[in-house]
Amino acid sequence: MGNDAPSYGVALDWTLRPGGQAELLWVYSATDLRLRGVPGSPSSAPFPVDSHYFQLGGLATFGQGKVEPFVSGSLGAAMYVP
Repeated sequence: MGNDAPSYGVALDWTLRPGGQAELLWVYSATDLRLRGVPGSPSSAPFPVDSHYFQLGGLATFGQGKVEPFVSGSLGAAMYVP
């Protein structure tokens, strides 16, 4: 079980070409975690765990006007450091 904690992060965006963008995102959170034991065994004492979330994404738009179709995608990873 984790406790709520504030998160901090940075997002960087680049225009690669007209209608094309890339984004890099990093989010950090420091929290405490306690592992629950199986029935008949105790839970652990709370211990600190830092969470880092990384995401790389892109956006491409097609055409201009009142309706502007686009495609977007991203790939991410999480790293937990006790």
